[in-house]
Amino acid sequence: MRSSRRLSRAPVLTLADQIRAESIGTDADELSTAREDETVERVLPRLLGFDQVPVIGGPRRRLVTTAAMLAVPGRTQMRELPGSDLSLSLDAPLEQVVHALKDRKAVLLDGGGLVHYSDLNRQPLRVFCYLFLSALEMGLAELVESAFGRENWWTHLPASRQELVRKLRAREAASGIEIELIEGAELTDLIKVAASSPAVGKMLGLKQSELRKKLNSLVQIRNRAMHPVRLLISKHEDVAKLDERLSTLRDLVKRSAKVIVRPL
Repeated sequence: MRSSRRLSRAPVLTLADQIRAESIGTDADELSTAREDETVERVLPRLLGFDQVPVIGGPRRRLVTTAAMLAVPGRTQMRELPGSDLSLSLDAPLEQVVHALKDRKAVLLDGGGLVHYSDLNRQPLRVFCYLFLSALEMGLAELVESAFGRENWWTHLPASRQELVRKLRAREAASGIEIELIEGAELTDLIKVAASSPAVGKMLGLKQSELRKKLNSLVQIRNRAMHPVRLLISKHEDVAKLDERLSTLRDLVKRSAKVIVRPL
């Protein structure tokens, strides 16, 4: 029996793009809020462990930081403090949310909720990353086979990985299942082989050095997204890196989807 692995990337990307801001946000009824006419000394005790608070009762909802509150006398009213009124749609793409959080720790959502940068560790964003990484893996598998051949690409792996791929194929064959060598590869294997190939870079419209840099930058996001016990984001400064890597990931998937690979 021969296995079947050729899958279309389109359904995977469609599913990924259905995951929106609402899926990682906190609903309004779960938030502590403050009114514009409240004083700082009344609001602060409600904010233990939080670095911002939505302020309501004015022309627009705003987010005011705890740091701004701590910098003024306790009798100062909330309306006197600066705040951000940026709000995103509940239907905003996750990449738009990540991009907005580069320059702020939280952003309001239409309907009263908000997304904090720590919410980027929630499972929906991991699923989003996984789906795009899956699409990239499909694309790299085709490109690597096209560049090196179905029976030759794996010789560009370290000896230890070659042995694991060979053993997997032999084990499946013993069960009566015929698999291709590429089916024993992991994404990190494909990244390693593709990054070493000027031919793959040419197919993607990139110099080899550019491709190597882009692919290597995705190893960390792959490792963190695939393991729920690891944080995607541990501090606010990590958001900018995540934003850049998601942009790189989408770009590579888009480029690979445009390449027409002839059947081998």
